[in-house]
Amino acid sequence: MPGSLLLLVSADDDADRTAKAGPALDDDAQIMEETAAGRVDRFPEIVARHQSSLFRVAMSRLGNRAAAEDAVQETFLAVFRGSKSFQSERLFRPWLWTIHKNVCEASARKEQRHQTATLDRIATNASDFNEDRMFVRELLERLPAEQREAVRLRFFGSLTYDEIAAVQACPTPTAKNRVRYALEKLAKLLDESESVRQS
Repeated sequence: MPGSLLLLVSADDDADRTAKAGPALDDDAQIMEETAAGRVDRFPEIVARHQSSLFRVAMSRLGNRAAAEDAVQETFLAVFRGSKSFQSERLFRPWLWTIHKNVCEASARKEQRHQTATLDRIATNASDFNEDRMFVRELLERLPAEQREAVRLRFFGSLTYDEIAAVQACPTPTAKNRVRYALEKLAKLLDESESVRQS
């Protein structure tokens, strides 16, 4: 399908896309039927009607704008791919939201695996260097202060994101982002340290 079909309208757009799209809920199934029959030009109407609400829910679930946008994109891609198997007598919205829920849950699991893998790499490298605490401390000190503290609270203090947000006086999504960005930075630092050791 043309890539332009899945271009997301900016989530910051205050205009209600549902209102602009006209009658939204009654003919979603009809649009899916037409899409399955080859009229892919109708599918952007589905995107315009539902992307804002999907994005808001994805943000609340994932706490990260990029991850939320990816989840919405993946949802619409799955819906488009499933257009031929969609049964028009079914209600479209529950089907759409079930797909979105599954996509968000998969994204959250992937993020958790990424965090775990990064921490495992830190532990492995620390062991290799025989300077466990010094190595970990050195890596953490290279992070911005708020990210460093968020990681310590999350993984050494076992605090939830809500608790981290309370400690750092910030919204929960911000706490999640701080941990996420910190782990991404730590992964890059580990890559650099491994390259130095191998050279």
